[in-house]
Amino acid sequence: MSQLIKSAAPEGALEIELKDLYAANGTYTPEEKINCVMAYMVTGTSRKASKICNIPEGTIRWWKSSAMWWDDVMRECRKKKQDELDAAFTNILHVAVGELEDRVRNGNTVLTKEGAKVKVPMQGKEIAVSLAVIFDKRQLLRGDPTQKVERVTERDRLDNLQRKFEEIARKVNAKEINGVKYDVVEEEIQDGFESE
Repeated sequence: MSQLIKSAAPEGALEIELKDLYAANGTYTPEEKINCVMAYMVTGTSRKASKICNIPEGTIRWWKSSAMWWDDVMRECRKKKQDELDAAFTNILHVAVGELEDRVRNGNTVLTKEGAKVKVPMQGKEIAVSLAVIFDKRQLLRGDPTQKVERVTERDRLDNLQRKFEEIARKVNAKEINGVKYDVVEEEIQDGFESE
């Protein structure tokens, strides 16, 4: 079984095979390499990562282009960061839902001309927009549709066209379109010229 390196935090720990990060006569420890990848991931450049980690730029570029472990470490670091962001966003979401619930129940806090804080009920439009957004997001979380999609088959389209053509034909036979009466004048066109 190969050894794994884990970050200090047990939750969301990085799991990378140590053997891939060790090099014979290696100058840098696996932890330094991981920190370098994290610095590169955060800054986006080997120059900035070099300043943060005190590892030469050329070494970082070489690792990025040639080291077998670089992509695996990047993937693990990205996953760890995504997990951290997910937890942070979830926390913000809970706070925001509590704030919104308070506003729906008690109203928005506004300042009067005298500087006093008073609660004013939310307007219908504010409630409707908030409700629509929350409902759509809940539907997405549940895997339910957020809108009704009507499927129209080719046959339905053809039937609809047929009805429209029949309606036009009735209007032409009635010699009235959109309330305007007209007379049909029959003319024959031959060789691109009108005949009389």
